[in-house]
Amino acid sequence: MLVKYNDLRQGKPVTALFASPKKPEETILVNWNYAVKGQYRFILYRAVNGSPFTSYKTLDGKTTIFNDTNVRENSRYEYSVGVVFSDGRKAPFGKVVEAVF
Repeated sequence: MLVKYNDLRQGKPVTALFASPKKPEETILVNWNYAVKGQYRFILYRAVNGSPFTSYKTLDGKTTIFNDTNVRENSRYEYSVGVVFSDGRKAPFGKVVEAVF
């Protein structure tokens, strides 16, 4: 079986992830970088006030920014981004970031 170098990189999790509360706009801006080539989609996971993570939004592989407008004051939000490749493979759960609104 021949394995290409790029195939080895496709399983990498998203590690460059940021979340910034924007109080005047009443949103949390979530953005990330993912430099792996291939066809994939992103799954944005969210936890609120210590609850378990749930799948929150599915985004195409070119989208690396999301404005979360479903936020409440005095709440703590945690985010992580998963990767699902066109062949069904998934990258491991990546970095978790927190924003308090």
